Amino acid sequence: MRYYPFLTMLFLFSISSSPSLAKDNETQVLIKGNLLTPPPCKVNDGNMIEVNFGPVAIKTIKGYDQKREINYQITCEENLNNWNMYLSIDGNKSSFDPNGLRTNINELTVKFMMGDSIIDLNKKYSVNLNNPEKIWAVLVKKENSELVPGNFTAGGTLFVEYQ
Repeated sequence: MRYYPFLTMLFLFSISSSPSLAKDNETQVLIKGNLLTPPPCKVNDGNMIEVNFGPVAIKTIKGYDQKREINYQITCEENLNNWNMYLSIDGNKSSFDPNGLRTNINELTVKFMMGDSIIDLNKKYSVNLNNPEKIWAVLVKKENSELVPGNFTAGGTLFVEYQ
């Protein structure tokens, strides 16, 4: 009777130490990896970017004639994993143009250009950290509308991120 516990332990040991009894048409799969986060970036060292149009004659707001360059700087920690950088501008959309920022004047919006192309609000655009394109703020009035004199403001957020 003393041999039964010993034989049971021997049997269990031999089962647990033997290789898996896989069939010819199957194998085990091991999944492993390394989760990474992109390096952090800052726009203008976290300081607000102000674009001042100054006094603008209402009659000069035609097409994309009234534009001002947005001076911005991007700084990021070293990009060791060759992440792609993207830029977007987000904010409240105007009531008459989904790609224009709402201003305090209903018939006036601010659109943005990257280089010579209008960019969509809330859409990511690929940028080169070493040579970012110029971005322009452009005043656009609602078609067939009459603007009233007064101060205008608009606000948005310029995002940069690696993906």
